[in-house]
Amino acid sequence: MSHEVAVVTGGSSGIGRRILEELVEVGYRTVCFDRAERELTQAGDGDIGEAFFLVDVTDAGGVRDAWAQMVSEVGPPGVLVNCAGWERASWFIDTDEEFWRELVEINFLGVVRMTQLFLRSAIDAGVRGRVINIASEAARVGSAREAVYSGCKAGVIGFGKSVAREVARYGIRVNTVCPGPVETKLYFDQPEEVRSKMVGAIPLRRVGVPADIAGAVAFLVSEKADFITGQTLSVSGGLTMA
Repeated sequence: MSHEVAVVTGGSSGIGRRILEELVEVGYRTVCFDRAERELTQAGDGDIGEAFFLVDVTDAGGVRDAWAQMVSEVGPPGVLVNCAGWERASWFIDTDEEFWRELVEINFLGVVRMTQLFLRSAIDAGVRGRVINIASEAARVGSAREAVYSGCKAGVIGFGKSVAREVARYGIRVNTVCPGPVETKLYFDQPEEVRSKMVGAIPLRRVGVPADIAGAVAFLVSEKADFITGQTLSVSGGLTMA
């Protein structure tokens, strides 16, 4: 791992930031793709690795250019973590096409774009790569005021399983992690009553922290998970058990 490159999208803050730090701790050379450079510089003292590319996953041309520059300057990656995501809780009947399209572009097509670039790079380089997609428990059980977001994340799960079947012959593994409620800005923006209900619905009686998700990612990209592919792992304190 000490010389292997890992790319994390949405790594400037929150869950993505902690995943970057975790991968650095276990020996990866990490690269961050994010559209929010300002948050990265204010996100704490943890080491986020050796390269940052200011790029939006909805910008197909920008992503391709950043990827080519990264491969040239840092090297072909062996790990991709698709963590970039966005949501604004809204009743579905009050939303519009523009809102839906933004959700789909960031939460689903951003994953598709990054994954295709990674797979082409890994196959060309003969790398037995690992892809981890960060979805959501909302994809598995639904979530009020997150209808289109939940649909996007469900799409990420199905996409990951399908790609895992296609690329297994190259020794490339693809898995999905589904966080439950996690202490991020989106969580703390909720009213206290809503946050209390979230905790009450979780058997372990707490919401997650970014380190919970980062630990799952670190396991799935490691050799200890070498026989695991096409799977969906809930990291939610028991919120969903079926």
